Amino acid sequence: MKTRSASEERAKVPNPSVDEEPEGDNDDDDIADTQCSLFGWRPAWLQRFATAKFFAINFSIVGILQGAMFTYTVREAPLTFDLNDS
Repeated sequence: MKTRSASEERAKVPNPSVDEEPEGDNDDDDIADTQCSLFGWRPAWLQRFATAKFFAINFSIVGILQGAMFTYTVREAPLTFDLNDS
C-alpha cells in the first residue's frame, strides 16, 4: 500500500473558484442584464439601444424633463390651488 503525501492529497481537493462556476452565476442572467427590454419584452431591434451612449442620452433627457416638471409644479401649484403667503 502506497501512502500519499499531504501535498498530493491537497492537489485532489476540488477548488470551486477554479473548477466550477458558483451556483446562481448564470450567463443567461448576465445577458438579460445588458439587454434593452420593455416590461420584459426584448425584441432584437431594441438591442441596438443597449449601449452606454444611449443610456447617457436617455438619462439626460429624462433628468431634464423631470426637472422641468418639478419646476412647473412648484411654480404653478400656488396659482392653481390659490395658496397665498398671507
